[in-house]
Amino acid sequence: MDRIRKFILFRLVYPFFYRLCALRPVKKSKVVFVEVRGKKLDGSFRMIVSWLNHRRPDMDKKAVFLEWGRCGQIRYLCNCIHMIYEISDAGTVFIAEACNVLGAVPKRKGTKVIQLWHGCGAFKKFGCSTAELRWGAGRKELEKYPNYGNMDIITVSSPEVSWAYEEAMGVDSDRIYPVGVSRTDIFFKKAFLEKAAQKLNQVVPDKGSRKVILYAPTFRGTLENPVSCEEFPWALFARQFGRDALLLVKHHPFVKNVPEIPRECRDCVFDVTGEMTIEELLCVSDLCISDYSSLIFEYSLFERPMIFFAPDIEDYQDWRGFYYPYEEMTPGPVCTDAETLMKEISAVFTGFDRKKVREFRERFMCACDGHATDRIMKLALDD
Repeated sequence: MDRIRKFILFRLVYPFFYRLCALRPVKKSKVVFVEVRGKKLDGSFRMIVSWLNHRRPDMDKKAVFLEWGRCGQIRYLCNCIHMIYEISDAGTVFIAEACNVLGAVPKRKGTKVIQLWHGCGAFKKFGCSTAELRWGAGRKELEKYPNYGNMDIITVSSPEVSWAYEEAMGVDSDRIYPVGVSRTDIFFKKAFLEKAAQKLNQVVPDKGSRKVILYAPTFRGTLENPVSCEEFPWALFARQFGRDALLLVKHHPFVKNVPEIPRECRDCVFDVTGEMTIEELLCVSDLCISDYSSLIFEYSLFERPMIFFAPDIEDYQDWRGFYYPYEEMTPGPVCTDAETLMKEISAVFTGFDRKKVREFRERFMCACDGHATDRIMKLALDD
């Protein structure tokens, strides 16, 4: 029944409704932002909106929120119909995730669709790259209901990773533009850096002179049932570093049931998932501990130390996989157990290999220099 329903929607209903709405003339001044999961415009969307407000206030801006995975089927269907209506006469459409509904319509030539993507670099595999792995949909499903078929421009953080996006999205190289990722421009704004530091002092008023360590793991499991890593040694960290450092925990936004921090650790370990954005946390952290998250690419812009805590690396490799050999590309030590992690944290406080992080930044983030939004908007609005 689900297959029949999907076929009817994607092959009949969505294309027909788009053609009907596309009888209206294209409005070159209309810009539509398609947010697939969330309920607000964030990340690169926020930077694009700000650019338009300051430089092109004449543009008609619309936002569509699909709420995929956050609402029931009927509401999601209504949201998809609303999206199709809005994009059918738009001059420019921005999106930052996969969307097979957008890929199902016969896009008219007068509309330009720009894929901003929500992450930088090329770390864990996605899209067509995972067709033969346990993660994601099968190749036949992806070919039948493509997520990226209507993309005109796909912006990436460096020429180095263009090949990965070609593979993952199943597009030709002429659609990939290594002009930078808009969301990274925020890290070059002094006012934002200062506000992030002020925010930290509000969230953790007794920070004192302690070092700030960010722990930001990505999710495990599926998009329908995401879970967080539960193997971090909270108590061991508190005993060894509680006086000299504080640990800020930021769980992936997909994860709903997060591990509880033990009561005895709460004077040095703080779950700030709902209190600070990941952009703010990257700015204020002296050290970042992650695993397979693409946030390491953004963090490399600060040229600060990183440690990779990956106790489930072998399973994750088989489950989803990486575009580059994991231990070869990570710009910091990889730890698979608690004792090694504690040793590497101690080592970072005495020094780290800044050259390795700088080389990583130049390889994967060379197009992110604070002016990515300017270049993207030139591509978007250039006829």
